[in-house]
Amino acid sequence: MLNRIFKQEFFSDFRNSTDLLNPLTIVTIISSLVAFFPYFFDWHFNYYPFDKIDAPINDAITSFEFRFSLGCTMSVSIPLLLDIFVEFYSAATGSVMSNQSISARLIMLSSLLIPDVFIFFLAIPNHDLKLIVLLYCLRNIASVFAIFRHLREYGSEVFKTYGAFIVVILLFCAHIYFEFLSFNNYYAGQFYLGFQVYTFLCLFAFGILNVKWMLLLWKSKFKNLTIHQYSVCGYIISISLFGLGIIVIMFGFDSQIHGRTTAPVLVGYNYLVAVFAVALSMFQSHITRIEIFSGQQV
Repeated sequence: MLNRIFKQEFFSDFRNSTDLLNPLTIVTIISSLVAFFPYFFDWHFNYYPFDKIDAPINDAITSFEFRFSLGCTMSVSIPLLLDIFVEFYSAATGSVMSNQSISARLIMLSSLLIPDVFIFFLAIPNHDLKLIVLLYCLRNIASVFAIFRHLREYGSEVFKTYGAFIVVILLFCAHIYFEFLSFNNYYAGQFYLGFQVYTFLCLFAFGILNVKWMLLLWKSKFKNLTIHQYSVCGYIISISLFGLGIIVIMFGFDSQIHGRTTAPVLVGYNYLVAVFAVALSMFQSHITRIEIFSGQQV
């Protein structure tokens, strides 16, 4: 009975609603609130096997390399954000779809800039490791929200299914799981191993959606694709490359943020996120301008 109600009422909103409080937005808000648990319950950061003073992460967050990477991401995101405001004016007389595309980019770039500003000017001077981990988690949640908001809007029925909504929840849980591992003071390998397995599960689930989307295009022989269908392809390719980058960091280094984390891990993650967000934003900017000038309605 409850399952039928969920599918017919709540889930139907995920498929069709463009309101502010649709299921995707609600789950995003809930996930963001859960991410604050370490602050709400005053969890202790995981310095294992070091003590608080000698942990390598102390040198990592104050290193020149880490601060330089934050400066780079801020310097590239600010001009792109200004460009988005210009496009808002350009699309003022255009289609509503243009504004929705631009808003997805705005969320992506804001999730890149705002956490870095707080980390650079607040977390590092106050040596607040919990704030750094929290901001990384909130950035990831916002990115997933922006991406799936775009895919749901323009990715046909593939990204509007019950399975797609489950994938969103899995990805949110993965980022929260990653955050919580940073506060596991009795660090054990099986917890991190579980995170690796869970990450592969999420990537596999998202890969299934990608395959379904590509099969849909294959059946149409890639003919008569709309501008936004091209943008969905660009999103999928970018996300796939980003996922491969996360795997490289995960197995090449130790991607969990804890007392043993070194500067290369933080720097590598910052640059990876920056390249992903900037490349996606520039690609979508090109798509949006084509739409505005051509006057295409989807």
